[in-house]
Amino acid sequence: MENPKCNSTKTTSNNQRYISISTLFSSSSVFVLSRIGQSKHSLGKLFWFILLAISVGSISYKIRRFWNYYSQYPVVMSLTVQQKQSLEFPAVTVCNLNRIRYNPNGDHIGTPLIISESRSLISCKQIRNGSEPVEQASKEKLEALKEYYMMEERRRYRLGHNHSDLVANCSFGSKSCSNIRLSHFVNIRYEIGVNSGLVLKLELEQKFYSKVTHTYGGILVIHDPSELPNPEGHGLILTPGYEISVSLQQTVHRRLQSPYKDHCMEYNFKEGSFMNSKDTCVRTCMQENNFAKCHCVEKSLGVMDNLEPCNPINMTDVCCLDQVLQTMAKDGPPCKCPLPCTSVHYNEIISKAYLIPEFSKSYSRKKHFMNDTVMLKIFYSTLERHVYEQKPKSELHEFLSFIGNELGLWFGLSMIAALEILEKLGLIMKCAIGRKDFFLKRSQY
Repeated sequence: MENPKCNSTKTTSNNQRYISISTLFSSSSVFVLSRIGQSKHSLGKLFWFILLAISVGSISYKIRRFWNYYSQYPVVMSLTVQQKQSLEFPAVTVCNLNRIRYNPNGDHIGTPLIISESRSLISCKQIRNGSEPVEQASKEKLEALKEYYMMEERRRYRLGHNHSDLVANCSFGSKSCSNIRLSHFVNIRYEIGVNSGLVLKLELEQKFYSKVTHTYGGILVIHDPSELPNPEGHGLILTPGYEISVSLQQTVHRRLQSPYKDHCMEYNFKEGSFMNSKDTCVRTCMQENNFAKCHCVEKSLGVMDNLEPCNPINMTDVCCLDQVLQTMAKDGPPCKCPLPCTSVHYNEIISKAYLIPEFSKSYSRKKHFMNDTVMLKIFYSTLERHVYEQKPKSELHEFLSFIGNELGLWFGLSMIAALEILEKLGLIMKCAIGRKDFFLKRSQY
């Protein structure tokens, strides 16, 4: 039986047009609808209509529950242990705790490595509380800090410890490595163990330490080659007079981007941005807040250096920077710096032992060896790589499949039958909207 169209109507004496729902339903391939249309008695129609209402209500409830679950975008974490034939060696950054070599014949004062030390030398809170004035030694350190901020990068490098003096010997995989200035060290390795990794002999040159440097030693940062080193957050202190062994085991975390809960970011692929890590993003955010409130930036953060630097001995600048940090800490992090979508960790395990002084009868040479030398060995303990990966617990096709299952369970619907219902609903709406005198009535043709 063909479906009636809008002009398939019956005209009465009042020229009213009718369209029959019974005719529409009786020809439907959906069983419950066809029973409503074919039933001869009102009780039968009412019974099937109640079943239809219960089915629609149940389907709506279950679909809504599943949608609420799906819209939370849950994830599952999978762990895969990969036995690799080769692993990329991490970047290794070594810093001397003394930034600038002390020249006994000059009048230059060096600066400490940890720039945040300026907060312990002078603070806005100290001034407001009327505490004792800044000591002369602290003033000298602050002046040195200011002078260091104003230097160009070339001059900082020239006044610092030369790489050839700091790294006395270098070998990788039992082979000598080139003694040149590198921003990071990357290589592919195929073995494990102490002799297959990177071996560095460091000379800290304590005799050239400036007067304001309060700690002898160095800092080691092991990080992914695509990221800049962060000595303040991930640095390991190197103590002179020791052989320090660092064994590595690589772990990779892979996260999902929005709309999943971590909202991770591909920092290395963000167009128009120099941020290559979450740490750089946070520093940039802090600098933007500093510049917006204080009209200057804190040079120690190492980003946005092209803007006007704050004066570490100017009370207005010091108090303003303190206020920015307090506001950010009080109001919560305003920085949109989510976790990276891919992060690599090396799970360092550190062991150390006393160095035996090189053969020499001279006490001074033995003392120099113990006070200046650090032997550093970095190697993979295993070629296993642990990969933690987020995966969607529910995807769109699963949601659509759930809807199809429910419609099939309650209505016996297929995709074709669902399209047929939409077609008939569209026909009814078209006729109802197009004709003001349209109303529904059971009739026979």
